[in-house]
Amino acid sequence: MRSGIARLSTGERIMSSVSSRPVDGAACVAAGLALASLFATIVLPLGGGVLALAAIIVALVSRSNLRAHPELRGSRLGLAAFILGILVFVPTVLPPLLSLVLLSLG
Repeated sequence: MRSGIARLSTGERIMSSVSSRPVDGAACVAAGLALASLFATIVLPLGGGVLALAAIIVALVSRSNLRAHPELRGSRLGLAAFILGILVFVPTVLPPLLSLVLLSLG
């Protein structure tokens, strides 16, 4: 195998599964923020929630970048970052906010 092309026994050439297209940088940043939010939640839950919100926003920016530039890859990475960000954000930030809202109403 050489330069991303595999040769079949019949002499046919096919592209390998490894793509040479660049990965969207925002998708990588979103994934890093989502993982950091997961670990930061253990130490400081509200800090993890803030990082999760940042991961969600950057994942949405990545999604728009990927739609505008189809030559980029990273849609699954951005989606994973978005889902992980939601899974961290909802249990860490929404309950304290809901408590504040209920206390201010009562």
